[in-house]
Amino acid sequence: ELRTLRRLKLNMGRQLTARGLGSLFQGGSMGRLISLELDGLELDDQALALLVKGCPRLQVLSLSFCLAITEAGLATIISNCPNLERLFLPGVYQVQRLCLARLAVGMPKLRSLQLQLSKMVDDPLLESLTRRLPHLRVYNYFNELLVPLYKSSGAPSLGHNLQDHG
Repeated sequence: ELRTLRRLKLNMGRQLTARGLGSLFQGGSMGRLISLELDGLELDDQALALLVKGCPRLQVLSLSFCLAITEAGLATIISNCPNLERLFLPGVYQVQRLCLARLAVGMPKLRSLQLQLSKMVDDPLLESLTRRLPHLRVYNYFNELLVPLYKSSGAPSLGHNLQDHG
């Protein structure tokens, strides 16, 4: 029975439609799901809304190269996934800076954010997220880990660390 499922991976399923995916998650049929990977699927914002509303316990969500997801989809994730610890959005190029600024408030448990190949997101915004959520590991367009560095004055400044990708 799907109600007891905790992890689901449906990567690169070209025959899966956004409508089909959305209906799969309606009505809380996957309410115990904690990890969901939907990389490379034809998932849109409407299906994403059904999905995240039906999975309130999600801790890991991977939507790499789900190209139809926009700011509205990310806003839905932020509003409905307060337990999310890891969010993977590489190649989701329609996500921009507006919603990302709300991550610190809407997703306080977030520990890892991956935005490789997301052109519309700049490092200053990502760096501000690492200051507001010191436990957050953010990977930028170039897969660089942005980490807070502290100067001797105690004021936070930021730098790139290419060695640590864990």
